[in-house]
Amino acid sequence: MDITEEQKDQEKAGWSFHKEGEDPDAAPHSEMPVADMQPISWTASEYISHQKDAGWYLILAGATAVVCALTYWISHGDLISIISIAVVGGLFGFLAGKSPRSLQYAVDSQGITVGQKSYPYSQFKSFAVIHEGPLTSINLWPLQRFMPELSIYCPPDQEEKILDFLSEHLPNDQRAEHAIDRLMKRIRF
Repeated sequence: MDITEEQKDQEKAGWSFHKEGEDPDAAPHSEMPVADMQPISWTASEYISHQKDAGWYLILAGATAVVCALTYWISHGDLISIISIAVVGGLFGFLAGKSPRSLQYAVDSQGITVGQKSYPYSQFKSFAVIHEGPLTSINLWPLQRFMPELSIYCPPDQEEKILDFLSEHLPNDQRAEHAIDRLMKRIRF
């Protein structure tokens, strides 16, 4: 294994990065070194789609109409605001009816592949595991400020292997769920 100049400087200074109480010379916690782990690939839906009946769309239309009426009353008839709210309500309804695609996912020693797009581990700072009923979602938190988090759904039979792979490259950082995510689950978007 090649040692970089920075690592040599760290060794000369007598310090290195490792968890408290962890032996820095110990082997990784996985039974198999990352280099020996076989890439894992699977096919899954890009997101969970909830069935929506006509009542769901009627409630959306009613809520949009109420917000438009309140905006009309508060803004004294500003049509641009009302039209904007109506368009956003329509887009929300359109996106709610859209079916998810099935994508091919893969994790290997280089990074994560979703469909045709590859993401090296260096683009992410951590990941979190979210259990959504019988399904498990893994959210990867990006380093770049304006890059959205990446969510991947994994099959239950391969969940442990996938998490081992990710744990070798990224820290597991369980975070509280965002308020917008809780709202979307509540309205079954």
